[in-house]
Amino acid sequence: MANLFFVSVASWNFLGAGIFKFLINPPIALYLMQGLNTTPIHSLTALLGVYGMLGIGLMLFVLRDMNLNAIWKEKSTHFG
Repeated sequence: MANLFFVSVASWNFLGAGIFKFLINPPIALYLMQGLNTTPIHSLTALLGVYGMLGIGLMLFVLRDMNLNAIWKEKSTHFG
């Protein structure tokens, strides 16, 4: 289950830090005429990918080893 969060880190970083990074520097005419400001969408998606999903994935990875007597369900109920 924690592996799904690590996969989502890669996908959110590809979207936030990869795709939206190239949208930050549009021509100055687009910024002044249309109010095109893509810096917040780049920063929020990159932040969610790096710190949000990575933090949740690491938390689940560590919490599984804290209580060795607990039985964790490996199958996700959301994906089938």
